[in-house]
Amino acid sequence: MNFFNFSGFSQSMSTINIFNFPSGKKPDFKNRNAEVIIETERGQEIVRYNDFKTLYGYSGLKLINSMNYDLTVYLLIEKETIGSAWNLVAPVILENSTMKITQFNLGAFALQGSGGGLSNTSSLFHKLRDYEMRGYKVSVVPKLVDSEILSNFQFADSGLRLMDLIEHPKTIDLANYRKDQFAEIHETYVELTEDYGL
Repeated sequence: MNFFNFSGFSQSMSTINIFNFPSGKKPDFKNRNAEVIIETERGQEIVRYNDFKTLYGYSGLKLINSMNYDLTVYLLIEKETIGSAWNLVAPVILENSTMKITQFNLGAFALQGSGGGLSNTSSLFHKLRDYEMRGYKVSVVPKLVDSEILSNFQFADSGLRLMDLIEHPKTIDLANYRKDQFAEIHETYVELTEDYGL
């Protein structure tokens, strides 16, 4: 069990479990769902998505080692915060030759703060630098995406594809939207790209 998080003392203290007893409870992914209100000819209808995709978290970064094509890595950033103090990031890796995607979950990565989300994003950049050193081309593309659309992308029954998000009229390049907290997010992104030479 990991007791200390080296991202900061307050984060470390919040991870200590003085009782150290496993709860035995596992996350219930079957009950995850999303509701969307859509306009139809008959008025508004509520559509419920409940087929949650099996997405990768931090541990999925090791999959990068087995890839053998040039990559485009989309950092899909929530435009509005939902369920977190930060604008969360959902990385999606596109293998350019095969068009295969590897999708990471929304909630394990961030470009703000000083804790696990930022640390995971830094680890992603580290893996991508190592991948590029193997002779492959890596492009990192940060995009701001409508939070509801990004959340729905996590459900298989939403029918959303990566290009639906990338080409959506509400999606914007991070470099073109540096207002409020997005100035800090952009600055962190630039620092990571410079630190890892991407």
